[in-house]
Amino acid sequence: MAMTRHHPWSKRPSAQLGLTFIELMIALAIAGVLVAIAVPSMYEFIIRKRVQGATDELMGDLRLMRSIQMTNNRRVSITFSQNAEMSCYVIHAYSYFDSCECLNTLSPVCTSGLSVPPEEYKTVRLLASNKVDLRPEVSSPSQVTLHAITGMPMSTQPLSVAVTAPQGGSVKVSTNGAWQLKACSVSKHNSAYAACPP
Repeated sequence: MAMTRHHPWSKRPSAQLGLTFIELMIALAIAGVLVAIAVPSMYEFIIRKRVQGATDELMGDLRLMRSIQMTNNRRVSITFSQNAEMSCYVIHAYSYFDSCECLNTLSPVCTSGLSVPPEEYKTVRLLASNKVDLRPEVSSPSQVTLHAITGMPMSTQPLSVAVTAPQGGSVKVSTNGAWQLKACSVSKHNSAYAACPP
């Protein structure tokens, strides 16, 4: 009786391809669990980056104030405001007769009792919809002015501003009497800044 041999490369009956319904449901369940874990972490990461971005911009703008004061030998102010829709600040030339309100979305944000309104250098607005809030702490003034000659803050109270977000932590930006800047993480959420002292 003759025996037939199959060559190892010869075609064999193919196995069933694809996934069964149960395997597909298991794969979808695993994917759902992974998404449920990843989405909150990604959201918190985005909010932390927004807090960091707002903090870095504020630090840069406080340095900008000193640069403007030194270049022009004039008093320069930063004025903070907030309401339910936004928190904001405006950097502007200071005069006793002037008023600058960054909540005013019309231009100019500065008005004056004199014929010429004060110069507005920069306005920053953080919408509440972005989940980041920026405001002076209770013990801090809402407006700080640098002296035209010395460049030192005219207020005896140091500036202390909290940049916060519900899931992004809180960072404090502060100045001292020599206008030296410091940022520290209150909640220790943001590794970009050292933890604030207790």
